[in-house]
Amino acid sequence: LCLLREQASTGTLAVAGGTLRFPAAGGAWPGATNVVVSGGTLSLLKKGVFDKSAAIAVSGAGKIELGEGVVQRCASLTTNGVEVLPGVYGSSASGAPNPLEAFFSGKGQLRVGEIGMYILIR
Repeated sequence: LCLLREQASTGTLAVAGGTLRFPAAGGAWPGATNVVVSGGTLSLLKKGVFDKSAAIAVSGAGKIELGEGVVQRCASLTTNGVEVLPGVYGSSASGAPNPLEAFFSGKGQLRVGEIGMYILIR
């Protein structure tokens, strides 16, 4: 399925099989608050498909393809039920400092949370 127009709805976007593609000249889903990829492929071939406040979860056979030059921001990323630390993720081909081959393909990157220095005081 290829989405060519911006979607006005809000809520959860779920990909459980097949491929959901947002082409370079196509649509976006800025109102998606949760993006769940449990099977199949979510293909993001343009920047800013989702708002940076979206929570993204990928598990099982799910995969996120990020096109060359794409940097998608999100508030959080969960892989197989485990939330990852803020940072930049993608496939090894993306040059991201945190490659996750099991969940990403393509040359783009996913920027998770606010990246910077954190100080933990116990």
